[in-house]
Amino acid sequence: MPMWNFHIPYFLKHYIDIIVQPHYTFRPTEKGNQGLITNRKMVVITSRGHDYTSVSPLQPLDSQVSYLKTIFGFIGITNIKFVHAQPTDILGPKIQRERLEVAMQEARQLGREF
Repeated sequence: MPMWNFHIPYFLKHYIDIIVQPHYTFRPTEKGNQGLITNRKMVVITSRGHDYTSVSPLQPLDSQVSYLKTIFGFIGITNIKFVHAQPTDILGPKIQRERLEVAMQEARQLGREF
């Protein structure tokens, strides 16, 4: 999934809006909402033009990760791993290839763990 304007693409947002429905993926209770999708693992693979790691001054602009953790946690998926291919635009093709290879290695490792 690409990062668009520091967030998720509209087509993923639309999908989330379709599936996050009462009695389908969560249930209202007297104590608050309860997620119905439990005991699941999730991997999110993103591509980003810039570096949004914790050491980057751009990190506070990353609303992608916090939103996805929040919305999928709301429906019960709390075991979420992220693989970020970043930066893909700003440092040239050599760095782009290196960073993509690192992201692919991370994704392969997570695939073996799942």
